[in-house]
Amino acid sequence: MNAHFRAILITIHLAALMLLATPNPSMFLRRSLWDLPMAQAELVAWADMLSGMGIEHTPDSLEEALWDGFQQLGTIRKKLTRPLRPYVRYCGTAQDWPLFAIPQRKVSRLFIDILQDEEEWETIYITQDPDVRWNHRRLNSERYRNKVFFISQPHKKRQYRKFAGWIAGMAASDFPEADKIRLRFHVQTTLGPKKTQRGERPEGEFTRELILSLSPHR
Repeated sequence: MNAHFRAILITIHLAALMLLATPNPSMFLRRSLWDLPMAQAELVAWADMLSGMGIEHTPDSLEEALWDGFQQLGTIRKKLTRPLRPYVRYCGTAQDWPLFAIPQRKVSRLFIDILQDEEEWETIYITQDPDVRWNHRRLNSERYRNKVFFISQPHKKRQYRKFAGWIAGMAASDFPEADKIRLRFHVQTTLGPKKTQRGERPEGEFTRELILSLSPHR
């Protein structure tokens, strides 16, 4: 293949990928997401910062301005990228998920405990804790970390119970003497840079406790 022709193809390929890697505003065009507490907190913070710079905005006015802007950007991006989609699907290089859409200030860690003979609960798994090893390799893999994050959202009740049933099935096999299993999330809010520099530690609380009997899973 002619070197110049190869260079043209490579340039076109890179240009297509760069265009598709531009921020995709589609996630922002769902009103339900704007009502989430973390989204509303971001609007308040940005409105205060802009007002302090002389750009007057309330959270509501900033939300409407951003909504209009994302609609316009989405329309333009869609028109520009539509011809490229068959090509990137063929190449397997599609990449249009929104990055860092809404920062997650609340961090959830999954705790899994078992109970035997009505004694004290024994913790067998904690997210990102290598010292509590049951199913650590599986649950801390990229695929399952994403699943755990998904079910940590309070509105994912049905998915959470389904996941708990799957966990109970494995625990029933691995711990034949255990009677019950408990899943819960420890939720804490990340601190800002100044508080972190002062050595403060985030506080948290356990929530969404779910206890299942292991008998039906044997």
